[in-house]
Amino acid sequence: MSPPVVVLDACTLYPAALRDVLMRLALHQLILARWTDAIHDEWIEAVLRDRSDLTRERLQRTRELMDLHAEGSLVTGYERRMQDLELPDVDDRHVLAAAIEAEAGIILTWNLRDFPEAVLVCHGLRAATPDELLAGLIEDHQERMIAVFREARLSLKQPPPNISQPCVTKLSRAPAPCSNTASSNSDVAMLNPATKQQNDAIRTHLRSNNYAVLDIPASHLNDPVSLGAFLYNLARKLVTKAQAEDIRDGFDTQKSQEKDDLNYGPRPCARLFGVI
Repeated sequence: MSPPVVVLDACTLYPAALRDVLMRLALHQLILARWTDAIHDEWIEAVLRDRSDLTRERLQRTRELMDLHAEGSLVTGYERRMQDLELPDVDDRHVLAAAIEAEAGIILTWNLRDFPEAVLVCHGLRAATPDELLAGLIEDHQERMIAVFREARLSLKQPPPNISQPCVTKLSRAPAPCSNTASSNSDVAMLNPATKQQNDAIRTHLRSNNYAVLDIPASHLNDPVSLGAFLYNLARKLVTKAQAEDIRDGFDTQKSQEKDDLNYGPRPCARLFGVI
């Protein structure tokens, strides 16, 4: 099955962490990424408005590396289609025109309302958020996605987040019973499988105080990426989208920063997107 052709709206290229993860997906042939010079101009201008510490030259280098290493990514010749298109915001027509020209299946954007389903379906397109794209790829290509995120973590300029720190901060706190297997000072209680009676009592207490109790395979506990993928998949099945976003935000404990020299070649750099 061929990877999906995805046109990346400027809003998805604005965050450095997400931009790098999307580039990794393209490099690993999990998606066929597409954009235009106009999309490049839009995200670069937005970054420069908000990041006075960055220079146009630095972002221009990022742009050139993206075009170079994501084969066939730059869409041209789409302008002739724009005048026949209608969208809530006329300034978004270039994105839809590029998607049609590229024969894409997905427009990746945070602004779903700007790309109505009734308009897109006529062109064989759908709009999706980065969360939806990543979640779908995790379901279909879990091992490859774990490898992508593991590479991203290893390429962090700053040390990766420490999963031993409390990671889900939205849950209400409740005092845990006195036990050598659970602590009232953290969000995560490690239960000893050899003490079933104690564990059952602790589980009951935590559930009665609005804690979620998860049985996590031991193989995941020493691998932050596998643990993140496991929890994210589980969250999508058990909670609402808003609650899943709260869990995701709890994992996003480290703000990503631009690197001095972005390299999307054989050893690309990346930051971890806060989805896991």
